[in-house]
Amino acid sequence: MVELASMLGGEDFSDRPNCVCRVIAGFMRSFNDRASHAERQRLAPYAARAVGSRGDRRLTRERRDVCLVWAGARPGGGALRWFLQRLTMRLRIWVVVGMRQALRLDEGAGEYAARVVFARHGTKASFGLLERLLELGEGQGSEAPPLADPVEAATQARVAAAIRQLAGDAQAAQGENGGQSANGNGHARHLGGRHGGNGHEEHVEDDRARNGDPERETKTSQNPHGPARVP
Repeated sequence: MVELASMLGGEDFSDRPNCVCRVIAGFMRSFNDRASHAERQRLAPYAARAVGSRGDRRLTRERRDVCLVWAGARPGGGALRWFLQRLTMRLRIWVVVGMRQALRLDEGAGEYAARVVFARHGTKASFGLLERLLELGEGQGSEAPPLADPVEAATQARVAAAIRQLAGDAQAAQGENGGQSANGNGHARHLGGRHGGNGHEEHVEDDRARNGDPERETKTSQNPHGPARVP
């Protein structure tokens, strides 16, 4: 979904676009990797909201600290205690996510928080944290670029058309499979009914022959080419 945000922001296709806050980008990358197909569809609107979310250092640090607290850090106790908490979180991120994310704590805090929250609290809490990170930049001088720009609008249209086409192809394939199954069953039932009818007619004809049906004998005697009926 971060790649989609890069396209909507008019940048080259990338999972680390300049128009998205590093903390939010890290969170969305990690969340997207763990989400189901349906949950990824719910993430799509957040790609547009993330465009223009990159703010100043104070805002980035605030979002980073929110992620660290959700991931297990304990705030309070003064600056020295919080420094030690961040150092501890760097070590955890190094072990769980990787060295690069530990050195780039803004990015690593988002990725690690997405892992922890998704594993411990589930999808609802993950979306709640993403909402919180985006809300921190709203109304605080962080202004998203207008999506009415011709280039960005065209990009949005192509993305929406691609999503509709994929959904239409899936529905068409499902309908075709269902139609073939129904035709096969109907043909089998039709054949079964026809054979059953023929078998019933033959059975009645045999009963008439055995029981000396008068109508059958009369028809036989009226045939000039057939043998005469013996009284």
